[in-house]
Amino acid sequence: MVGNGEGHPPAEHETMSDKKSPSVEDTDERRRTPRNFLFVPVPVYDAADPAAEGRLNDVSEHGLQVAGMRSNRGEIKTLIVSTEGLANINSFQLVVECRWAQSESSEGECVAGYQIVSIADPDLEELKKLIQSTAFG
Repeated sequence: MVGNGEGHPPAEHETMSDKKSPSVEDTDERRRTPRNFLFVPVPVYDAADPAAEGRLNDVSEHGLQVAGMRSNRGEIKTLIVSTEGLANINSFQLVVECRWAQSESSEGECVAGYQIVSIADPDLEELKKLIQSTAFG
């Protein structure tokens, strides 16, 4: 039985083929949009559950990877990226869809990849500043 790894049945639209490696479309998107790895820790919070905190591992204008925050494939979240302590960058929020999730990475924490599905123009400008100021790729 295909499930989300936590004993729950799959969503109606999820099939066994959904559990295979990323699609050609996903791979093409990754090649088109390079990952930007952050050299400073940047906390991320789930707007619906502020106690759920993670940190950005990498980021682009189309997606991000978060460590330390549980998620399930297909889940939609509103995330708040906290830039406290980073000069000239305001905290911002964005709506994301979980594209993949691992319950534990080699470091012993959950890791998930998200596609940005909605971000306001002012928040997109803050995201771009974050990438330019704190990332290497």
